[in-house]
Amino acid sequence: MSKPAKRPPANLQAEQRTLSIHSGPIPLPETLGKYEAIIPGAAERILSMAEQAAEHRRDMEREQLAAAITESKREFNEARIGQACAFVLALAFLAAGTWLANGGHEWSGSLLGASGIAGIVAAFIQGRKK
Repeated sequence: MSKPAKRPPANLQAEQRTLSIHSGPIPLPETLGKYEAIIPGAAERILSMAEQAAEHRRDMEREQLAAAITESKREFNEARIGQACAFVLALAFLAAGTWLANGGHEWSGSLLGASGIAGIVAAFIQGRKK
């Protein structure tokens, strides 16, 4: 034998809730209409405010991009100047080493010349990494 199903109480109440989420600088059209009904001209002011905020954001992004480009160019130029200085210094070491070797100081000339060649190689290897 099966048991009869229980009936819900007669005074049972149901509740329904709705959650609406909006994100953005401009309210939904219904909300915008309510603002306009309360304060005439409010919709135009809200739209104008959103346009000004968007223009300000774009200006700030342009400035940030320009600053990043300027910084990148500065770093590039600084690296190239460093490479040029390293190259000149390495050539000076190579020339001094050659001069010493021709003057009868083969060991010190070879050591100085080899460090000059190593400097040239290092300058170009570092330049390729950047």
